Amino acid sequence: MPRRLLRSPGRLVGLVATLTLVVPAASGCAPPIDPQTAAAEGRSFAPIAVRAPGPASLVVDAFAEVPLDPAQRRAVATLAAETARRHAAVGQAMKEAASALASQIEVGRVDRGIMQTHVEAIAAAWVRSQPRDRDAIQDLHELLDIEQRQLLADAIEDRAGDRFEHRSLHAKWGTWKDELALSEEQADALRDAVRERARLGWDHDAPWRRSPPRAEKVLEAFVEEGFHLDEELPAIDARAATAARASLVLDVVEAALPHLTPEQRKIAAERVRRRGDQDLP
Repeated sequence: MPRRLLRSPGRLVGLVATLTLVVPAASGCAPPIDPQTAAAEGRSFAPIAVRAPGPASLVVDAFAEVPLDPAQRRAVATLAAETARRHAAVGQAMKEAASALASQIEVGRVDRGIMQTHVEAIAAAWVRSQPRDRDAIQDLHELLDIEQRQLLADAIEDRAGDRFEHRSLHAKWGTWKDELALSEEQADALRDAVRERARLGWDHDAPWRRSPPRAEKVLEAFVEEGFHLDEELPAIDARAATAARASLVLDVVEAALPHLTPEQRKIAAERVRRRGDQDLP
C-alpha cells in the first residue's frame, strides 16, 4: 500500500521538530501485528518505562505499539533515558527563561538584557544536545527493522493529532484571548500592535519557522533501509533558531503589555510560568 505523508504542514513541521527538531516519522499503512504473532517471534508490546520531557514523550509513548524483542527494548529504553536527560537540561533552561519573562510581564516591562542571558542558556543546552540527538535517531533506525519503523511512524502520527498545531502564534490567540478575558477593544488593539511589529521587520523566513529542506523525503527515508540523517537533513543552527524564536516572543510580549491591565498581566505571567519549559509564550 502506498505510504502517505502527514496530512498538514503544521503537523509535519511539528513532528520533524519533536526530537532535536527532527523526528523520524514517516506516516504509512503498516498492517497491525497481534500479540500472539509478536510473541511467537520473541517480541512483545509494552510501554517504554521512561518519562521523557516535552515533545520527546510522544516518540517514547509511541513505542507501546511497536513489538520489540528484549534486547531491543533495553536499547530503546537506554536511548530514551539518555534523550530525556539531555532534553531535561533544555527544558530547565526554558523554565528559567519563562520565570524571568513572567516576572517582567507582571511589572509591565521587558528587559532584553536579562532575557538575552536566558536565551543564550537555552541555545547552549540545545547545542550540547543536538549532536547526540541526531546520533540517537540514526541508532534507532539501525535498531529496528523496516516493519517496526513503519509501526513507530504510524503510532507517532496517531498520537500527534493537534499536539503541535496549537503552538503557532495564530492558534494561541484564541486561548490567550479567553484566559485573559480580553475586551473586543483590547483584542483589536493587540492585533494591531502585533501586526505593526510584523510590518517593521519580523523575519518571517527565520530558521525555526521553515519546514526543513526535503522534510517529506526525510520522513519517508527513516522507514526505509539505507537511511542516513546527515545526508537527508543537515543539522539546524541551534543558536540562530533559538535567537529568532526568542526575538519573536519578546516582540509579541512587548507589543501586548501596554494593552493589558495589572490583573491580566498577572494571569499572563502565571501561564508563562506554567508552560515555560514546553513552549513560549
